[in-house]
Amino acid sequence: MIKVTGGFKKGRALCRTPGHHELRPTSGKVKEALFNILGDQIAGADFLDLFAGTGSVGIEALSRGARHCTFVEKDKNHFNLLKKNIDHFQLNASSTLLCLDVFKFKTPGHLYDIAYIDPPYGAILLEKLLPVLGESDMIRKSGLIFVEHFKKVSLSPNFGSFFLKKRYCYGDTHISAYQNDQSLPDKASFL
Repeated sequence: MIKVTGGFKKGRALCRTPGHHELRPTSGKVKEALFNILGDQIAGADFLDLFAGTGSVGIEALSRGARHCTFVEKDKNHFNLLKKNIDHFQLNASSTLLCLDVFKFKTPGHLYDIAYIDPPYGAILLEKLLPVLGESDMIRKSGLIFVEHFKKVSLSPNFGSFFLKKRYCYGDTHISAYQNDQSLPDKASFL
C-alpha cells in the first residue's frame, strides 16, 4: 500500500489496481527524504512529475504545499490509474494530467520550480532526456531537477545549464539532484 507521507493528505492511500505490477512507485522512504531535502521550497512551487505512474510523487508535492503539479505519463493504463488517484484525492484544480511521451512534452511560457524524473530503470532514457531538458526553457533559472535512478546508472555531472549538486543513496535507489548553474548564490543552499 502506497500512502502520502506528509502534508494535508498525509496517511491517505493511493489507488492501486491489479495488473499494474510493472509500476515501480517511489517508496515512502525515498519520498520522505526528497521532501525533507526540499523543506519549505515546496510551498507554492510549480512541480513537474515526469514518468508519473501512479502520481505518488506529484500528489505528495501537492499535499505538502506545491501550488500546481503537471503529471506526464504515456502509458494509457497507468494514466487511467493516475487520473483515478487525482480524482480520489480531489486534486483536479491544482493538477494538469497529460497522457503523452515525455519527449513530446512542451510548456510554452510555463516554468517549473521543481522537476522529478522517475523513468523505468535504465540509463538509455535518461541519456536522451536530460540534455533535452537541460536545454529547454521549462525549468526556472532557480529551479531544481531530481532524477530517481538505479544505483548502477551513472549520470553525467552536468547537462545543459544544470549541474549535479548532490547524489543521495537509499539502498538500490539513488536520487541525483541538479541545479541550474545560473542560479543565484542564495538559492544554492538547498542541499
